Amino acid sequence: MEQPAFSAFETTPPPTAHRAFDRRMLPVYAALGVAWVVLIIAMPLTGLSVDAVLVGAFLAVCGLCGWGASCLRLRGWVRIATAIESWALLNLACLTGILATCVAARSNAPFLDGWMDAADRFILPGLNWRDTVLAIGRHSALMHHATQVYASLQWQGSLLILLCCATGRIERCPRFILSWTIALGLISAVFVFTPCVGAFAHYGIGHDVVPSVGASTGWSDLLMALRTHDTLRLDPSALDGIVEFPSFHTAGAILLAWGFWAIRGARWPMLALNLAMIAATVPIGGHYYIDVVAGAIVAWVAIKAPDWIVSLRAR
Repeated sequence: MEQPAFSAFETTPPPTAHRAFDRRMLPVYAALGVAWVVLIIAMPLTGLSVDAVLVGAFLAVCGLCGWGASCLRLRGWVRIATAIESWALLNLACLTGILATCVAARSNAPFLDGWMDAADRFILPGLNWRDTVLAIGRHSALMHHATQVYASLQWQGSLLILLCCATGRIERCPRFILSWTIALGLISAVFVFTPCVGAFAHYGIGHDVVPSVGASTGWSDLLMALRTHDTLRLDPSALDGIVEFPSFHTAGAILLAWGFWAIRGARWPMLALNLAMIAATVPIGGHYYIDVVAGAIVAWVAIKAPDWIVSLRAR
């Protein structure tokens, strides 16, 4: 039986040494292409604009990376080509996801923090969010390390791509980036209907109350600006996460742990790091407990979705 191109059990990549384009990257390009068409239409309709020079320069760099990867692949340097192309696509997916959440924030849906609070009390009736976070916040050393772990989402993807290409597991790169892109798309879509101001704001906890929290994502001025300004010009270099439900840090941690699992020497240390990142989403990111559960569901769907698509096409 012929093995599907995106089988979760694929271990040996098809020969691509003399091809300019790796066909396994096609779904990634297709997903990002659709996302940018939607953004180009939706942003003017919602009163949003971006620094065209900055975005254009970023897209140009990504394009140059793709062209350079094609040249290297034709010369047989498949691993280096995959690393460069994957790194560019990963960063493009992140920018696309951030802009998509900004568009989603323009919806008129009411904030659902009360519902999230109720959900937390239902799934963990004996654990008070406010008291728990304030108790953890008193340990400045613990919070400092938790902040560093929380911020590791920014570099783990690049490390994963580097290790996959260095160890010859290049088939993991397109699969990981596609799942990452799907997760960002799902979270942006859900965010349209489930906006939240965040647990810190909901419980009345200012940054001065928990100064040991090193991240500012729990108090997002950008979200309120997106909800109140008729028009807004976005600076992509200054954008940050604004989504509470589902938690992308949770989804990202699971996707990264799944990606690193293919690399024998890195699987256990990176699993520990990403479990710590999930734990840090509550005291550092200001996420409700239900956000973590929803983020885990998003990650599961994003990992399984490519196989489902292949299965449907086969039928």
